[in-house]
Amino acid sequence: MAQLVDFSQIVIGSYMSASKFASVDMDIIRPAVLNTLRIYRVKFVNEYGELVLCCDDRHTWRKEIFPNYKASRKKTKKTSGINWSNLYDCLNQLKDEFRVWFPY
Repeated sequence: MAQLVDFSQIVIGSYMSASKFASVDMDIIRPAVLNTLRIYRVKFVNEYGELVLCCDDRHTWRKEIFPNYKASRKKTKKTSGINWSNLYDCLNQLKDEFRVWFPY
């Protein structure tokens, strides 16, 4: 058995939490994400097994199936105050680093 972990959501959640207090860069987001994953592993490894990180691709298949999927996201992103470009850069860098650290 394994723990399926939504890696993209872990990064986004960590970024959102950190952005309330400071500008976010990799020195802030990386330890937050790693610590969250460590907590999940320690808490649930005996019951569910090792972590399996699941990541979204930049081009999701969901919009092909349902064009209205997250249709209002663009509007809310503009007024959110979040630096979405930086968030996605952090997410993509972490995914790249994890591929090196834990090749599949």
